[in-house]
Amino acid sequence: MANSNRSHKTVGLMADPGLAEDIAQRVSEDLAMRLRNETDEEWEVENVQEELPLGPDGNVALGDFAPKILERHGWDYVFYLTDLPAFHDKQPILCRTVAHSRGALIVLPALGAIRLPTQVLELVLTLLSTLSGTTEGIDPQAVGRDIQRQGMVQLLPGNSQLVLLRGPLSRCRMLAGMLRGNRPFRLPGAMSGFITAGAASGAFGVFYSSIWDLADAHHPIRLLLIGILSVALLTMWLIYRNGLWTSRKAPETPLDNIATVITVGVGVLVTYLILCIGLFALAIVIVDANYLASQLEHTAGLESYFRLSWLAASLGTLAGALGANFDSDDAIRQATYSRRWHERRKMFDTYKESTEEERSED
Repeated sequence: MANSNRSHKTVGLMADPGLAEDIAQRVSEDLAMRLRNETDEEWEVENVQEELPLGPDGNVALGDFAPKILERHGWDYVFYLTDLPAFHDKQPILCRTVAHSRGALIVLPALGAIRLPTQVLELVLTLLSTLSGTTEGIDPQAVGRDIQRQGMVQLLPGNSQLVLLRGPLSRCRMLAGMLRGNRPFRLPGAMSGFITAGAASGAFGVFYSSIWDLADAHHPIRLLLIGILSVALLTMWLIYRNGLWTSRKAPETPLDNIATVITVGVGVLVTYLILCIGLFALAIVIVDANYLASQLEHTAGLESYFRLSWLAASLGTLAGALGANFDSDDAIRQATYSRRWHERRKMFDTYKESTEEERSED
């Protein structure tokens, strides 16, 4: 039977929509169990999906909003998980505590791309011991053990303790985390218009014997280069057409642009491969092997069909690129951090005013 004298405390996990929200939901049950087993208190963990605005410095001003958040939800502690990268003096921020408000900010991209639920769980436990007064300050040895082994952690003490990533690998780790947050493999679902146009254009290549001869005459390396060129051109077109390239001067700009190029590039590559597979299946069904062999004047096997579908997909990609676009603005938002930064900066004044109104009503 549970001890009725055990005090009850609640931890709130507030998260951005998308990956951060998924991680918070996966962590909450294990976090509550760990806290109950390791302390003499009864713990409850609650999840809330909400976006906090960026302050004038480009970072989440959790200290300005934490007291009202704690009061509104009846929490004892709040941890805000954001998918937006944050920097201090051009160094990536891993986390920041707000001791007087019993809150902490966790920057998910700084954790990299693997083992995110485990890393977030350990980091929340470490920060909670600091906020509750169990330990005096953050223990660098307990912050992200895999990060610590690479000598990346730098602790800046103060009223609000700041944990930074340092060293040449810190930005690579941040970039990997940004790519994970962008979820590039979801982009093909937002490119149905291009897939339709590319399939229609590529299908003509499957039916024309001149394309068969051309595909058969090309060296495999040449076909590969044509495919790479098609993917690269479509990637650049989508970035240009949707205004995804960032030119403003900020610490995050280079990483943002690199992450955008890779994100859109991976999405286009996956879409291109889907097109290849579809045209390959169409060629096998439509074009008889004996007839194809008579046109090529040699035996036609799977390699011949593969060459044909590869070139047809490349031509379909080039033909459909001019009309290619993302089907939703949400896909554009997820493909680049600059769009999300801009939206969150515009939220600041409105969010601050609404918070002040709540306080005045109280």
